[in-house]
Amino acid sequence: MGSELFIYGFKHYFVVFIVCFILYIIGKRILIGYKFDSAVEDVVFSTGVGLGVAIFLTMFLGFFRLLYPSAIILAFIAFVASGYPVYKRWFAKISNLYWQRETLPGYWYLWIIGAIIIIILISPILRFPLYPPTGYDATSYHLPCAKYFSEWHAIRFTPFLRYPVFTINIEMLYTLMMVIYDDIGVQLIQFTCLVVTALSLVAWGKRISSYRAGAFAGAMLIATPQLYMLASVGYIELGLVMFITLAIYAFFNWANCGDDRWLYLSAVFFGLSAGTKYSSLFFIVIFGLAALVLGIKRKQLRPWLIFIGLIVVAGCPWYIRNAVYTGNPVFPFFDRLFGHSIWDEKDLPNFVKQMTLFGGGTSLLSFFTMPYKLVYHFGSFVENEPLLKIWLYALPVGIVIGCFRSYTRWILLVSFLFYIFWFFSAQSLRYLDPILQLVALSIGFSFDYLLKALPLAKPIAARPAIAAVIVIAIMVPGINHAVTRNKQMGAVPTRISARHSWLGGHYPSYSLYKRMNEELGSNFKVYAVNGNEMHYYCDATLMGDWFGVARFRDIVVHPPGGGTKFIPSEELYKKVRTELGADYFIIQVGDIKAPTPEDDFFKKHFKPVMSTKRMNKISAVLYEVAD
Repeated sequence: MGSELFIYGFKHYFVVFIVCFILYIIGKRILIGYKFDSAVEDVVFSTGVGLGVAIFLTMFLGFFRLLYPSAIILAFIAFVASGYPVYKRWFAKISNLYWQRETLPGYWYLWIIGAIIIIILISPILRFPLYPPTGYDATSYHLPCAKYFSEWHAIRFTPFLRYPVFTINIEMLYTLMMVIYDDIGVQLIQFTCLVVTALSLVAWGKRISSYRAGAFAGAMLIATPQLYMLASVGYIELGLVMFITLAIYAFFNWANCGDDRWLYLSAVFFGLSAGTKYSSLFFIVIFGLAALVLGIKRKQLRPWLIFIGLIVVAGCPWYIRNAVYTGNPVFPFFDRLFGHSIWDEKDLPNFVKQMTLFGGGTSLLSFFTMPYKLVYHFGSFVENEPLLKIWLYALPVGIVIGCFRSYTRWILLVSFLFYIFWFFSAQSLRYLDPILQLVALSIGFSFDYLLKALPLAKPIAARPAIAAVIVIAIMVPGINHAVTRNKQMGAVPTRISARHSWLGGHYPSYSLYKRMNEELGSNFKVYAVNGNEMHYYCDATLMGDWFGVARFRDIVVHPPGGGTKFIPSEELYKKVRTELGADYFIIQVGDIKAPTPEDDFFKKHFKPVMSTKRMNKISAVLYEVAD
């Protein structure tokens, strides 16, 4: 790693660390009365609550058009000042160490040494969030959403994004980072969610078995290419995974100790997950019923009512916003019940059809062979990165040994129920991520159980060195994959010029959008055919998608003889210019392979302004739409 990359990476990681530390203080202040089982448990729950506060802070500022760096910094200063009770406890502990001449226990030094070793070990993984933003969903929706809000200093309706409204909790964190820093900081927020989830497993393992069990599970999570690559781009799945993990973790704490505060904390995280992605509603239903059953068993229904109330309060803002703008709280789904709104009667069926084109099938054989397919045929699940093979080969061990104990049986049951839900819905591998951490925890518990139970392993099971060797062995395949992917992706661009060059190599039409931004500014509208991924890199208002008000279906047709072509130029002009108000029109290489019209009307009203080439072939052309 060169010095320039080190400084670039350190600067970004340090800023995000400071933000997360402030959020930890906020969360710790709120949870100051909680009795945590370990310091790691304290960190993950407090940081999770702090992230929730950051979401609602950004939401509040956005609704009142106050999304400015100064407003966020002032809020952070106020939050830090309110953390005096936290600092008071820290000062008391430091004072005890000094006046009573106490020393830190030896295992703390082992933790520090271990953390340094882990950071060095996973340094190839730590590079990925430093690359410029890519990923279809990231640059077509999640990041543009945050970019627009940060530029407008407000949360507004975004009619030309694929999802004009949605559950956007994680986008609030992205917006916050976009306002105070940059898009690399945005990606590091998603990576932080993966780290918090992995540490949650470490703390959770400590609660149910030992630190070893949690370390094994956390190592599986951090070193899985599908997860660390997904956590390095502006997606939302790892934020969902973090909130679901903390919600279930807190729920199990309540179920075992009976302290209702854990139930209420679980509700907050379930609410945050509901504001992140609709699929979290599955877990809310399952655990809502579980809480009701336990409440009836304990003859205490009041905690359950508070539990449901907190979920609703924490999770409802975006559903209300959805309903205000579209009349559908779960837009775009259930259109027959709530109406089509911005999407028409064909959009949702086409969307669902598109989502079910991939996967491993829904036959009985596929149900049982799916783990094998997920590991060895991951490309069929719309993923470019694999799971570690340990997920497949350790799964039977995790299931068999996990069934020995009631605690892990319930974890496995929840995982299995969600697997059924996923199997019969959209079989994208990342949609299965919300239970990977639960499976990893069961596997980690099983490994630890074997270490303590097997006659030959029992004498050495307690030795930290043995656990460290197993953790490293788990992580090595994933780290090797990271090294290979680093070479394929090239050097991390640390300067603006290198960034433009790298993005130009990734997106065939990037140079055209760059020129358009520089020469034409941002005060215009442009309709782009095949330009979904360029929403984030276009400074103007970009239109054109497979669904919504600027759907491609309205401007291209499929003749009976096959192929694709644009509608007649007069109609094309009316749709693009008159109805949508586009000032420019872009045709670029992509899934829609319609030949450029050559009739006189098109040549008169669509005048080429600039173009870009890739491999000596034109990859994109910008036309001015003239009256």
